[in-house]
Amino acid sequence: MENFVCGHDYEAKMGISPLAMVTTTDEASGLDVERNAFWLQGVDDDFHTMQQIKRSACKDATIPVIVFSMYPSRGLALGVMASHYMPEERIGSWKEYDAKLDYYADELGEILSIIVMEPTMLTHTFNSEDGYQNTEYQLAFSIRVEKAIQKFKRSWVYVDVGNAMYLQSTVNLEHVILVLKKMPAKLRGFSMNVGFFINTTYNRQLAEEIYCQTGLHYIIDTSRNGGEFSTRSIEEINECTYDPPMTKKGAAPSWQNGATIQQHRRIAEGDTLDYSSGEFGVGNSDNSLRIFGKRRQDYEAENPAAEGSMPAGGTAGGRGASDANPGGSEFGGDYYDEYDGYDGKPISCVGLTDQEGLDAFLWVKTPGESDGRMYPTGTFHPCLLGHHIECTDTCPQYVRKRWGVFSRRDICRCIDE
Repeated sequence: MENFVCGHDYEAKMGISPLAMVTTTDEASGLDVERNAFWLQGVDDDFHTMQQIKRSACKDATIPVIVFSMYPSRGLALGVMASHYMPEERIGSWKEYDAKLDYYADELGEILSIIVMEPTMLTHTFNSEDGYQNTEYQLAFSIRVEKAIQKFKRSWVYVDVGNAMYLQSTVNLEHVILVLKKMPAKLRGFSMNVGFFINTTYNRQLAEEIYCQTGLHYIIDTSRNGGEFSTRSIEEINECTYDPPMTKKGAAPSWQNGATIQQHRRIAEGDTLDYSSGEFGVGNSDNSLRIFGKRRQDYEAENPAAEGSMPAGGTAGGRGASDANPGGSEFGGDYYDEYDGYDGKPISCVGLTDQEGLDAFLWVKTPGESDGRMYPTGTFHPCLLGHHIECTDTCPQYVRKRWGVFSRRDICRCIDE
């Protein structure tokens, strides 16, 4: 394949032009794949992916979504489960990372795009359960974020902060907020990934907490959280987080109100939003996470797990305390289920009254790509959307390896029609 060269200036406009949606042919299966995002992983076939990006941006005047997923293997300790289905071919050092970043910038730097940097990486640098924190790795990553912003001047760069399963912990959420406050000043925002298939409602609630603390805009991956599986409790979802049953595509990729704001306000490190007086503003009392907002106050007043009183008939969302979480969580009771009645309208952030933080819904993960349980990670199989094969002792979510090869059983795989 020849290196594509656009014969004119790229004409798309951030926040206005359509988001790229490209149909490509999967080499392994020969099936058509509908993609909203292009993943660059520092491997040999990245050249082909870059040609698709350039053609789409040039010929269709669209905004491509580019995902950098190539954080170095050296210097970061990954748990056995976290790395279970991770591809073996990975970049080893930050020096290699820099070389790839330069290469991508030379080819794609003039394109207007959304860039998502390193899905799940930050979640591997901090573990509140065992006290693990890799500050050196975080700082090295921040330097590469700065380089990406400088090299892709026409693009909006977002740092992935993980999924709602990780961020439901107040300690983890607070840590992510502090890390984001130390990120380069021109960072556009952060992304919430669809890992663990948590519904968009809950993702937005957590994202708003981060937005109001940092001023950073955000995008939400809605590629696979539109099915029945995403209505389950967090505890039930956690039992089958790889190629789970009854998943569907979520909200279609689209710009949201936050994208109309070209210049956004950043909240500097050390600032917190203080609502002790009933007014929402910037204070400097400490760096502790403040769970805030009228939504939170109303919920605590009605939720027994948050030491409030709940009238007969349940909460405002029509549900009582969750059986799956009877003791409540650090967010106060069944925070996950409280918002099942949420109407989906954009929420104006109370700390930044003239702005809204949600820039876009995206399909960062391509619907139909395997997580590793049924098929090799990243391979495309349409049956992965909508199948009914649960995670069980017979078909576990962590498939065993024998002699370095996954022992996937045929009865535990969905079949493409």
